Amino acid sequence: MEKRKNLFMVSLVLSLVIFGLFVLSKRGGNGSLKREFDGLEVSPTYSSYYLQKKDIFETTETSYVDKIFVGDSITDHGEFHEFFPDQVILNRGISKDTSAGVLNRIHEVVGRNAKEVYLLIGVNDIRTKVEQAVYIDNIRKIIDTFANSKSEIYIQSILPVNNSIYGNKVTNDKVILFNTALKQTAKELNVHFLDLFPSFIDQNGQLKKEYTLDGIHLNGKGYKAWTDLVSGTHTTSK
Repeated sequence: MEKRKNLFMVSLVLSLVIFGLFVLSKRGGNGSLKREFDGLEVSPTYSSYYLQKKDIFETTETSYVDKIFVGDSITDHGEFHEFFPDQVILNRGISKDTSAGVLNRIHEVVGRNAKEVYLLIGVNDIRTKVEQAVYIDNIRKIIDTFANSKSEIYIQSILPVNNSIYGNKVTNDKVILFNTALKQTAKELNVHFLDLFPSFIDQNGQLKKEYTLDGIHLNGKGYKAWTDLVSGTHTTSK
């Protein structure tokens, strides 16, 4: 009797295994099943680098800040504290960031109560074909977040690119259109507009080669030119 019971259990298990294999074969095998499970996973909106940097920013407790630079890789790569050695400087650049990414993390910047905040964002919005209206709406929301802050806000124009080096993923015609909208937005929101663009273009309307290696990011001379313009912001008006 016991032997028959054992045989029945073995037979039942084998039947279930065979049935399972049959179902998998009809649905495309293990790979298909894995793809179905993978399809249920929510794709991350932000890169691991973005999330890591955001977490680090939010963990630090620096106060009495003079200047905060906010932006994408062009900001991220800058050693701004070396250009302003007598001031407390924070770099809040994250490589590949967009206006939406900055909006998602801007509360940490607001909470620092810095004397001055310099925002440079937009080239990745252009590169990833974000509509200008969406971009400007994000900029408005970023600035609105500072409504109760005493920080002086500087919206900086998007820098030109050098298409002969970088290619045509971003055109300067598009940059100019975005910058025109940025300038108007800064005026409407009563914040400073720091127009970097004219100081960085050559006679052909391209990012000066002496300021870049890859056609979009800045080298040492480029950062020196940028920070020199920032140093003169006390003379700019809203």
